[in-house]
Amino acid sequence: MIGPVIEGFIALFVIMDPLGVIPLYLPLVSGMDDKERNHTVYLATGFATVLLIVFLFGGGLIFEYLQIRLEHIMVAGGVVLVLLGFEAMFGGEGTAMKRDSSIAIVPVGMPFMAGPGSIATVLLLMAANGTVVTIISIALVMAVQFFIYLWATKIVRFAGKNGLKVMANIAAVAAASFGIQLMINGFRGIF
Repeated sequence: MIGPVIEGFIALFVIMDPLGVIPLYLPLVSGMDDKERNHTVYLATGFATVLLIVFLFGGGLIFEYLQIRLEHIMVAGGVVLVLLGFEAMFGGEGTAMKRDSSIAIVPVGMPFMAGPGSIATVLLLMAANGTVVTIISIALVMAVQFFIYLWATKIVRFAGKNGLKVMANIAAVAAASFGIQLMINGFRGIF
C-alpha cells in the first residue's frame, strides 16, 4: 500500500507543481498581510481538497453520463499537462489579478492547487489504486502543498529566484513528460 501511495503523491505533486506556481502566487498575495495570506492558503487548500474528493467519488458518474471513458480523460489530461509544462517552460509570468481573499477559490484553489490535470490524475489513481490509496495520496499532497504556499516567501528567499526557476523548469519538464505518457496510454486504450 505504501508504494501506490507514494506513486500517487508524486504524480499529484508533479501535476500540481506548487513550487512552479509560487512565482504566479506571490504577486497575487503581495498586498496582503500575514493573516490575510494565511487565510487565503487555508481557504484555497480546503476548497481544492473538497474539489478533488468530490471528483474522486462523483467524477466517474459525471463522465459516465457524458459517455467519456477513462482513456479520453487520459488523453485530455495529457494534453493539459503538456500545455501546462510548455507554458511553464516558455510562458510568461501570468496576468495580474485582484489582490484580495477572493483569489483563494480562483485562481489559487482552482486551478493552481486543483486543476484539470490533477482532477484527471485523481480519477486515474482511483481506477489504478482504489479509493483509500487515492484519498491518502490526496491528503499527503494537499498537506505538503499547504505548507509550500504558507511558506512561499521563505522558500523564495532560501532558493532564490534562479533556484526557484530551476525547480519550476524541472517540474515543467516532468509534467510535460508525464502528459505525453498519459496521452500515449490513452490512445493505446482507445485504438
